[in-house]
Amino acid sequence: MNKNKRVALLGLGVTGEAMAEYFLKQNFHVTVIDDVYKKDTVDKGVAFSKKYKNFTMIAKPKYKIDLDSFDYVILSPSYRIKESSKISGSFNNVYTELDYFSPFMSESFIVALTGTDGKTTAVKLLTHILEGVKKSVFLGGNVGIPLVNYITSEKKYDIVVLELSSFQLFYTKNFQTNVGIILNIAQDHVTWHSDEKEYLLSKCKIINFSTESCYIHTSVKDELKKFNIEMYNRDLQNREFQFCKDETNQSDDNQIVISNSFNLDSNIAVEQNSNSICFEIFGSDETALHSTKNGEIIFSDGETWDLSALPKNKRILIENLPPLADICRKLRLTKEQFYSGVDSFKLEPYRLTENYLDGKLFINDSKSTNIHSTLFALKNYPNSILILGGDDKKLNYNDYISGIKEFGVKEILCFGGLKDKLFSIFESDFECKKFSTLDNVFEYLKENSIENDTILFSPGSSSFDLYKDYKYRGAHFDELLKKLFS
Repeated sequence: MNKNKRVALLGLGVTGEAMAEYFLKQNFHVTVIDDVYKKDTVDKGVAFSKKYKNFTMIAKPKYKIDLDSFDYVILSPSYRIKESSKISGSFNNVYTELDYFSPFMSESFIVALTGTDGKTTAVKLLTHILEGVKKSVFLGGNVGIPLVNYITSEKKYDIVVLELSSFQLFYTKNFQTNVGIILNIAQDHVTWHSDEKEYLLSKCKIINFSTESCYIHTSVKDELKKFNIEMYNRDLQNREFQFCKDETNQSDDNQIVISNSFNLDSNIAVEQNSNSICFEIFGSDETALHSTKNGEIIFSDGETWDLSALPKNKRILIENLPPLADICRKLRLTKEQFYSGVDSFKLEPYRLTENYLDGKLFINDSKSTNIHSTLFALKNYPNSILILGGDDKKLNYNDYISGIKEFGVKEILCFGGLKDKLFSIFESDFECKKFSTLDNVFEYLKENSIENDTILFSPGSSSFDLYKDYKYRGAHFDELLKKLFS
């Protein structure tokens, strides 16, 4: 039936590979197009071409490829269409993974979550809690599980939990989720997005995709205000919120958020949100409808769930728990079932992992890939020796000086590709040193750290300057720790 159908996949990462396998088995002719020539990607393409006659791969094309010659064009999640991309066409047939595969999930209750920090932990935690009460849950998206796996699985799922990145949301136009969640928002990924505003509005697209309700962290309001976009309470009783323009600035650029339109020129058009959405504001702020205080979750109807007995390492979860708890209440879980799920949940490796060695506390927070997550770590471990560094994501680190001062540091040790930039930013306000590698940092700590010091390794940037990913970076930290301090 699909023998003459042609699909182009832009990019061949984990998701692209899974989609290629799916379409090839459905007898589509599959063409993979990638802007860059990478050996591992080409090797995947060679393997596909040996297995399937209906497969073609074009790596680093020399000439423009007309996308209109395909029935469907599907973007891999992190693929960015640029002016330099060797593709052309009307783009009317271009879809994201969410556009194409989410309609197959219509029989399941969908929860889609985005934000800057804590996304992966939050979706895995929600999945763990729900599976603990015998719910059948599909976890997918930015956690490294392609949506196509939902279709190829033989299981029937009651609930779908998706982690969505700004990359995935940016080009998506037809996705629908029952419930959306936007966790904290802070500056990130400005090397992929054209600017901070584009990143923010890509995240906020999830509002238009939510059909029942959308939980919005209080930080989203603050970030929107930077661009004169105000969020105001329209009807407190019904807990409905909307975004509106700042009346002092009448430009169309500040009107109500996000359309679902596809824009090659990277602009996100503005459009009135027609969905009847209940906006549930959450956070630790007094204006939040669902808030956290002293380990308690306070819901909008006044009910309180006391989670203060959670161990210290689980208290880092508390700020993002209100929407998860409210969803679980609506799915008829009890407070005891929710608490049990949180208590038994195992945190991701290299996320505030503690080690006591040689009379000192070492915290491995290699999963910190932006400064906002580093500030969160400092809030829990103030007055630490802070190790910062990594690949340059073009973030504005000057904005975070006041936050670091608030929680306090004994010293900042800068390393890797960012060492010179970070040193020049922080040296006038803090005791600061710089090193080429993490090995050099540990040599310094061996000679200069003292008993009862807290050493916080929370790099605040991606790891690609020296490592394959944050896990390799975290493993190297542990290796050096055991070598020099055990």
